[in-house]
Amino acid sequence: MDNEPEFRKKLSEREITQLNEHELQKIDRVNDALARSEQAEANKESQMKLRVLFERAPEETLPFIVYCIWVAAAGLSSFFYLISKFEGMPLYILLLFLLVILVIPLFLLPKIHIKKFFSWISGVRKIKKR
Repeated sequence: MDNEPEFRKKLSEREITQLNEHELQKIDRVNDALARSEQAEANKESQMKLRVLFERAPEETLPFIVYCIWVAAAGLSSFFYLISKFEGMPLYILLLFLLVILVIPLFLLPKIHIKKFFSWISGVRKIKKR
């Protein structure tokens, strides 16, 4: 434990209670910096995952992928919001409106692109199995 850098040293409860205010603030700053660094790394990994997805996907399937990732997720959260906040006839009207908004893009996307998307997904699965 003596070979470890000072900021990685584990302190006992007695040592922690004997620290002065300046040392405690210093420890808090280091802990906050480490937490921010880990969060930034996680965000970078998430963005990289989406970048790889969009780079490898056929161009024709990009609108459907965007629909699946963002529009459908927003629709699902809107559905839960509507059923928790409304009741009766306004609920049914808003649910019908939400359904129409979510279904219209599916008809606007050409069917051949949806077929290509699913064939691309099955191709990715086959490659992963090898």
